[in-house]
Amino acid sequence: MEYKTRQEGSVTVIELSGEIDVSCAPQLKELLQGLIDEGKNQLLVNLADVPFMDSSGLGIFINAFKRNKQTGGAIKFASPQDALRKVFSLTQTDKVFSIFDSVEDGLSSF
Repeated sequence: MEYKTRQEGSVTVIELSGEIDVSCAPQLKELLQGLIDEGKNQLLVNLADVPFMDSSGLGIFINAFKRNKQTGGAIKFASPQDALRKVFSLTQTDKVFSIFDSVEDGLSSF
């Protein structure tokens, strides 16, 4: 997994690429916690370049979502590939997370 972050007004866009699995879980957890700790609690995660995510990645997103919600923040997701949409659907996290078809749609939701 690789990532880049950029600011769009008050929203931090996190561009992820590569597989999200147990091997990169600590890096993803550190990234999200670091942003939240810095007060960057309006997060949009672009998943367009993520072909696969296992349960460890999903668990990190769930924990970050809960932690960020306590600070009045939000984590939203944009452009998931079909495989990730299926993961969100099967785990019913698509009912909890805000998931958008594009980064632009995600940004306009804040």
